[in-house]
Amino acid sequence: MKKYIFSIVLSLILAFPCFKTKAEDFTPSPNPIIVEAFVSNTVKTNGYAFQHYSKAKFKNQIIFFNYHVVDALAIPENETRWSKYYKQEITPTVFVNGTYNYPGSMFYDDEIEKAINTKNYPIDIQIILESDQIIINMRTHQRLNDLNLVALVYEDEVWRLTSNENKDCFHPYTVRKMLSGATGDYFTIQPDLLISRKYKLSMKLNRQMGIVVFIQNSKSNVIFGSGHVKVCDKQITTMHWNNYDPNLIEWENVKDGQYVFTHTGMDILTLNAKNPHYLKSINIEIDTYTFGKYGRLKYIIPLIENSVVTFNRSTGKIKIVFPEEINSDETISLFRLVIHFTLDDCDITFPVYKFFANDSDDQPIGWDYIELRTHYLNELCIQINPLDINDDYIVNDEDVKSILPKFGILKGDSLFEEKYDVNKDGRIDIQDIILVERETWIYDPPKETD
Repeated sequence: MKKYIFSIVLSLILAFPCFKTKAEDFTPSPNPIIVEAFVSNTVKTNGYAFQHYSKAKFKNQIIFFNYHVVDALAIPENETRWSKYYKQEITPTVFVNGTYNYPGSMFYDDEIEKAINTKNYPIDIQIILESDQIIINMRTHQRLNDLNLVALVYEDEVWRLTSNENKDCFHPYTVRKMLSGATGDYFTIQPDLLISRKYKLSMKLNRQMGIVVFIQNSKSNVIFGSGHVKVCDKQITTMHWNNYDPNLIEWENVKDGQYVFTHTGMDILTLNAKNPHYLKSINIEIDTYTFGKYGRLKYIIPLIENSVVTFNRSTGKIKIVFPEEINSDETISLFRLVIHFTLDDCDITFPVYKFFANDSDDQPIGWDYIELRTHYLNELCIQINPLDINDDYIVNDEDVKSILPKFGILKGDSLFEEKYDVNKDGRIDIQDIILVERETWIYDPPKETD
């Protein structure tokens, strides 16, 4: 009889998805505030720049999910969760900690800050990532009913471009797979009992992916606990042109030249990679129409030796393959885009239609991107180059020829002109000539290829 009872108990334990584990094995995973954004290709959540700004402001205290519905990045579970669990029918919608706050077209940083300040998750979650499955351990000190466990795989900070009317719709933090069903798995949790669930991974995880688990009350939608783990423990790679302010201050406080300050003539934009890891190739396409109003793309200068560059200036397509994967905790300059500007003073935006950063297996790495556009709070500010002596919008040998006859003239002489006194020391001498000569961009540019 005892053997029969033991057999029944053992069968029940094996069949039930929750089981007791050793308490000393439990280490809670990071538990950020969950911000769920249901978006479509044409109706975005207040612009992805705002999400980037929120991430910079709140750092690792929050995590965004973009559940795409009715667009190229949609999966059926996303629409199911949006329409059935949250009972919504219009995009965009935003849920901070499981509570519906605003339509996505409005600012919701106040709601995020409120959720951070009042967070008191009663459930701790531990996520253990194995080769083909994840193990989710949960613990609380109280009995909680009516719970839904949601587990999902998402693309961490890989920014994908899909065509829309603005041609600039990037999609970071995209939900790619729901492991526990779109509306979650229902369960009850007992106090002071460490329980566990397992989910098989039916998709291959790349470095740029992450897994998030959160528990909601199935009636109020409020989140009681969250857990977050990344497939790769390396920092993401931040791509940016020239210099930028990583704090991303409000646009009305930006001063001309605070981020990028350069001048007309033969100027450069340098693409930099902050904390690059596994970076093997860059493939981008620039909007040449915009530059048609300001100047012309001229050359690509690789800054890493033995890089292979493919550049078509008419279409703005650039591909650069590095000799080996780049791994660094510093900022690495990748290449220079040389531009011949033909205007005096202007603020130029810099739209990029396509941008891909891959590893040696041609798989996306984890990256984000600061673009030279006003809504990314980073512009290229153009001013007149004081070394452009003959006012033809380029510093070249013609400017050197112009200054040479003025050699030796002092301030106060009848032939003295301020523009020739480059270093403003009251005389036109060899130092002025050298300064102009250094600005003439004497180098052997790479050949254009299709």
